[in-house]
Amino acid sequence: PNFKLETITFLFATILAGVFLFTVIVDKIIMGNSNNDPHIWMCSLKTFGAKYTHDIVNNYQIWRLLTSALLHQSFI
Repeated sequence: PNFKLETITFLFATILAGVFLFTVIVDKIIMGNSNNDPHIWMCSLKTFGAKYTHDIVNNYQIWRLLTSALLHQSFI
């Protein structure tokens, strides 16, 4: 009953949905993953900052701990 479009939750959810849709579009168009190959999808996620322990520990890419929250395996 008190739902407002200006809430931080709605803003954050909209940003998350937008990032997900952007990664799907890039995966299909730029990465050429028209067959939904999971190996290519993983490369797309790593490109967008997925949590990849090797890069975090060995390459000091600490930002992957934050950007991984914006990426999802599926819309649900």
